[in-house]
Amino acid sequence: MAITPWGVPRYFSLSEAAYLMAGVELWTVEADFVPLKEEQTAKECKIMLFEAARRGEVEPFFDEVPEEDWRLHPIDEVRLTFERAEIYRWLRELGYADNDINEDLRVPRKPQSQAEQQDKPINARRRQTYLKLIEGLALEVLGGEIPAEPYKAAAVLQAVLARHALKLDDEPIAKIVKEIQAAREERNSDPFDAT
Repeated sequence: MAITPWGVPRYFSLSEAAYLMAGVELWTVEADFVPLKEEQTAKECKIMLFEAARRGEVEPFFDEVPEEDWRLHPIDEVRLTFERAEIYRWLRELGYADNDINEDLRVPRKPQSQAEQQDKPINARRRQTYLKLIEGLALEVLGGEIPAEPYKAAAVLQAVLARHALKLDDEPIAKIVKEIQAAREERNSDPFDAT
C-alpha cells in the first residue's frame, strides 16, 4: 500500500468517504479533476452512506447540524465525519472483500507476533483423525501390517514417497509410525472407543 496523505487520516467527511468508496483519489477531487461518471458514482455512494448512517448501520463519529438531531435534516444540511475503521467495518459487513475496498478506507491489519505466526497445536480429535488416515494409507502400502520397528516401516514408506517425487527423512516418518502405534494401543485398550 502506497502512503498517501489520505491513507494516514483516521477520519473522513461524508463526501471524502463517498469519493473513496467510488474509487476516486481525493487529490483529483481537490484538483477538480473528477470525471463525470465517477462524480455520479460518488454521489450515489454519499447517499448510500448517509442513509446507512440514518438507519444506524454505520455510526458517524461527529455530526454538525444547525440544531437538533441530524437525522431530521436533508443530506445537504448535514456534515458528518466517519472514523475509517467504522466505514471499513460497515463495508465488510456488506460483504465487500478487502480488494474491493479502496485501500485508503481499509484498516491495516496488525502484524502478527512471531509466537502468533507459529503453527498452533492440532486439537486432539483432529490429530486422531490424521493419525487414522495415515495409518490406513500406511496399512495399504505395507500390505496390511505395520512393522513393529518404526525405522523399518519408515524405510518402506520413504521409498513409496520417493516414487512420487516426495522427499521426507526417515526420522519424522519413524516418529509418526510410533505415534500411530501408540494410538492403536490406546484404541485397543479403550473399551468405549467405537472406532
